[in-house]
Order: sequence, then C-alpha cells, then structure tokens
Amino acid sequence: MEEHQPKCRSRSGGRPPNLDFSPSKPSVLSVYPVLALFSAVCLAAASPGRDPDEPFQQEVSSWKNRTIGSDWGRVSSPGAAASTSLVITKDENGRMVLSGTALWPGSDEKTRSPVQGPEIEIPLGFDRLSPEAQALSFPLDLPTGTPRFYFELTDAQSGAHRSVTFRRHPNDVNCTRYTLLFADLEPPLRPEQAGLSKLKICFTNSPTARSVAFTIGPALIARGWPSTPPAGCPWKPSREFAGVAFSGRQASYTRADTWYPSWAADGNLYSPYTDGKVGEVESISDGTWKNQGTQNATTGQAVIRGDDPLALAVESLGVCRGDSAPYTGRYPCGTLVHNGVWYYGTYCLGPKPKVRRDGVEYNWAWLGPFVGFRWSTDFGRTWTDCPHSPAKPIFGEEGLAGEPVKIGSPHFVDFGRNLEHSPDGKAYLVAHGASRGLTGRRFAYNSWITGDEIYLLRVRPGIQTINDPSAYEFFAGLDTAGKPTWVSDFKQIQPVLRWEDHLGCVTATYNAVLKKYLLCVTDGHTTGSAYDTSILEADALTGPWRLIAYLEAFGRNAYFCNVPSKFIAPDGKTMWLSYSATFTGHTANPKDSRYALCLREFRLVPAHQPN
Repeated sequence: MEEHQPKCRSRSGGRPPNLDFSPSKPSVLSVYPVLALFSAVCLAAASPGRDPDEPFQQEVSSWKNRTIGSDWGRVSSPGAAASTSLVITKDENGRMVLSGTALWPGSDEKTRSPVQGPEIEIPLGFDRLSPEAQALSFPLDLPTGTPRFYFELTDAQSGAHRSVTFRRHPNDVNCTRYTLLFADLEPPLRPEQAGLSKLKICFTNSPTARSVAFTIGPALIARGWPSTPPAGCPWKPSREFAGVAFSGRQASYTRADTWYPSWAADGNLYSPYTDGKVGEVESISDGTWKNQGTQNATTGQAVIRGDDPLALAVESLGVCRGDSAPYTGRYPCGTLVHNGVWYYGTYCLGPKPKVRRDGVEYNWAWLGPFVGFRWSTDFGRTWTDCPHSPAKPIFGEEGLAGEPVKIGSPHFVDFGRNLEHSPDGKAYLVAHGASRGLTGRRFAYNSWITGDEIYLLRVRPGIQTINDPSAYEFFAGLDTAGKPTWVSDFKQIQPVLRWEDHLGCVTATYNAVLKKYLLCVTDGHTTGSAYDTSILEADALTGPWRLIAYLEAFGRNAYFCNVPSKFIAPDGKTMWLSYSATFTGHTANPKDSRYALCLREFRLVPAHQPN
C-alpha cells in the first residue's frame, strides 16, 4: 500500500493531533477578584530522577476547605453581587479538583433586566508556549439546566481577549472534557509566537436567581494528540489510565506496510509485509497492479532482529504468490510463530483498488473473506500453501458484492514470546466486520480499515487444526451470569464490541506486567481520509472494554496499529506503537510518520494524573 501503489489518493484532511504528558512543575494556584481555578501544566520532558508517575498537580493544603466570600467572587455586571465558595479536594483517583458554588441574583432589582453571570477565571501564566503545544484541555462538571456560558482566552503577549470554542467530549456520566485545539482558532494560534495568561468561563445572564455548583479538574496544555472521542462513543473512560504520552522517540524501517510482528521462541520478530520493498525484495498484493493478474498477487515475509526498537535489522525472507480470484486483492493479516511453526493468514479485498462514489474516491471499499493460513516450519524459508481459496474460504463468507463479512482480516492476540501468556495455550484472534449490509450507510461500511463490530475466535494452534474450521470456537456473547460463551457454530458468533460506522482494523496485545489487554482499533472513514485510532484496555478479551485514548487523525492516517509485546518495558507502562502512514498523500503528523514500519514510544498515563 505504498504511495504509488494500491492504496488510492484522496482528499487530504486531518485534525491536530493524544496528550503528550511530560511532567513539569504545575502552575501556581491563584485566586483573582473573580472565581479562580487550580491549574496544572505538563509540557517539558521528565526531569532526571523524577518519578514519571508523580501527579502533575501538587496538593496545596492551605486552600483545603477554604471559603471565599463575596468580595472574592464579584460578578462582572456593575451593581450585582454574588457569593462563591471554593473547595479543593481529591477525587476517587487521587486527582486534585476544584469544587464550588456560584450564586447570582438573576434580574437587577432596579432595572429588572437580566444580570451577567459570574466568571470562572483560570490563571494560566504562560508567557510563551512550547512550539509543540497544540491544545488546552480540562474537565468541567456542571448540572443540567446551567445557564449558557462561553470561553474567553487572553493572550499573554498582547493582552488581547478573544472568544474561543472548545470541543466537548463526555468523560463519564457527570463530567465533560473541554478541549481547545489551537489549530481550530481563526486566525490559528501559533504557540511559538504566543502565550496564554488566563482563560475565563463566562456565564450569560439568567432571568431568575441561580445557584450553580461546579467541579473543575486540572487544566493542562497538551502536546500532541488530545483524546477527543466523538459524541456517541460507547466506551466509558478507563479507570486506571488517563491517556497516552508519546516520548518523541521513534524509528522507521523499509518501504512497505502491513506489519504484524509475532515474537518467536528464537527471540526474533517475524512479520508479513506487502505493497512495497524490504531491501530490494518487492511484494504487491493488488492483482490489478501493472496488469500482473490475480494469479500473481504476492505477500511478503520478513524477520526483524534486535532488542532496541531504535536499532533493528529488517530482512526480507521472500514473497509467496497467492491467487486472489474472484477478488482483485489478497493481503496479509494475522501471523503467529508458535513452537517453530509460522502460520501466515491472508484475506481478500474488492471490488478494485479505486472506486469513485458520490465524488469520493475510495480505496478497496469492500472487505472480502479471510482465506486461511499457509505455514512454514523453517521460519519462512519454505512454505506449505493454504488448503483454502478465496472462492472457498475457511469460514465460508463472501463479500464480492459488498455483503457483510465478520471475519475478514483477523489478527492473532499478541500473548508474548511463543504465546507464553495465553491463558489456556490457545491462540486467540480479533477481527473487525459487520452484520448489516450496505443499504442506507457509508459506501465503505466494511472495508480493510472500516467496520461496525469486533469479533473473537480461538483455536489450539497446530498444523492439523489451524485450517480446520471445526477446530475453532467463536465468542457468542455473555450468559446470564455475565460469563463468556464460546460455541463451535460460526452462525452463532456475536461481536464483543459494536459501534456502527466507527470501527475498523483491530489488533490486541496482552500486557503481562499490568495483566491487561490493550486493543487498537482504527476507523478509516472514507478509506482515503484521515484516520482515528482508539486504544482501549480490559482485564479480559471479552470485556468490558474502556477507553484509554481516542487519537483523532493520528498519523494523519496511521493504520495497521499494534503494540508488539517484545517492546513492552519492565514497568508495563512504556511500550511502542507499530503502524504505517501517509499512503494517501497526507502530510505526516507526527512529521516522522511515513509509509514504512513505524515504531513510536509511548507511555500509559495513570488515571491519578489529569486525563
């Protein structure tokens, strides 16, 4: 899926990028002649010797349970009085929060006209922002029926005020996170040329007297991709992790995509690749490329040697032909190296690489079936072909005319070296798909990078079982006691996750240190636009799943995202995201993303830090 190969070019798009939390000293808590807000900031790199999990906000004991009188909380309208109370406490996760109640009279006693409400003022105190600063974010809890309010930002350099619009993202039942992306401002805020002195939350007038209770979490300047889940997001936020923090360390290798590394007993990673070159060995999985014919579609395999993600050696082990007919593309999907046998899966795509519909150019708009596995007993030097074909795939699904496919592109759950952390010795797979067809929805509703549902299946790996459909068990939902049900009848399969028109390519990794499963799900929208990637966590593959971060336009179109277990640090919180990007011609963001095997280090931010 190289830029000049199968994946088509489409409209460029993209939004500023997840919170890059790097601990630094929090800003000073101030109280102005209007209600003030505790503010914490995280911009600089972690200082030597500092605990990276230290909360960003410091406890200011002198402000605990302090009541601010009316002379501290004046409303902005002349002649109107208000009283406010301010209490600093900790929430259930140990984070410092500001709670208070604002009272104001409503109509003016003399003129009977509505009175401007109070202002909550956030002292930010940034004379100059970091060039990498891209957002201001904070959680705010207000009761239903609160009068309307707006935000006003003050520039530290000029003192100028401007009204600004924050994106609203529900955090939980009673809390909403507000995020201001600097690139959304008009004119855009250029961090290297600006500072922020304060932010006001200004309540509008109200015809009646009001008492508004509020709770505000720490405000922070974010570097990178704020977690910005759209309205309707079905996942509750993680209780343990508040986001991901990219360290800035990254590396990229080769000129190909489709990297799903499996950690073998010999210590190496083995992965598929295609639509590009590793060294001078090229693989092209599009049967229409240069009229090569469906019988000449190839998938490549490579070995990745080394323990340092910044200094790896990637070597091609050759390519294998696999006819894609009656489909036009046959691509790699899940691979597993277990007990010296490499199982390599392929799946089909259609109707063709480029399809124009309603003015939009789509790339491989329809997901075909998962074919099955070829295998190697000598680490990829020689192969035994898959006994199944695209016309007669292992699970009997078909997608030639855009029919819904459930197990189109499955990927093995990464259970560590040689499947060492599998709970029962079985290999588990995750796959994205759909159960409802094309009518009345987006054209590429179920493609290589879009879908509605996530499915689970499992098998005890072996040459005799891996291509035997009767050897598989499928997740069929939870029973009345909330326990997972597994069945051998494919027709009874049920999704573990569902979010119509918002899911897509999925991978899963077991983090043995944290005893957590991590799920990466990428929604490719129109297949050629910017992509959004969600990172979720759960104690069990069957859920419940909770959202760690929603990375809007990461890459700007990062795809095939996964977390190689080999590169999870001993603390379990630092790891590397593997992905490819920019095949559609988008400008890379982060700038080092490219069409390649990309590795980028990140850390899970504990929930006692601001999320």
